[in-house]
Amino acid sequence: MDQFMMDILINKEFANYLMDKIVDWDIALLDGILTEIGDYIEYQWIGDDWGVQHGPLISLEMFRDIVAPRFKRIIDFIKSKTRAKVIYHTCDYTYFIMEDMIEIGVDIVQPLQANADRNEDPQRL
Repeated sequence: MDQFMMDILINKEFANYLMDKIVDWDIALLDGILTEIGDYIEYQWIGDDWGVQHGPLISLEMFRDIVAPRFKRIIDFIKSKTRAKVIYHTCDYTYFIMEDMIEIGVDIVQPLQANADRNEDPQRL
């Protein structure tokens, strides 16, 4: 994890390559599954943790540049194969990416950790 976080900053070409390979693998796996059961499922879970208890794991700019486009690609693929709602798991402080989650097609965010910093107001969330 430490090495990858450094690569995002100092070896961006490799970080992008690695993330693209992971997305390709995820889509290939989902293709096999959703081709068989896509009509029968109601929810598809995906996600990663992008926050820690007291703030974001990466900056909003990095999330938008590196993460969001790749998860959008996965979500678009899921929605092309099924009518299932997409549930995105991310814990801790996540309010900073809520609007981006909507933009990339997430239907449900799980969990919303109310005791993480700046997540305390349920109306805001």
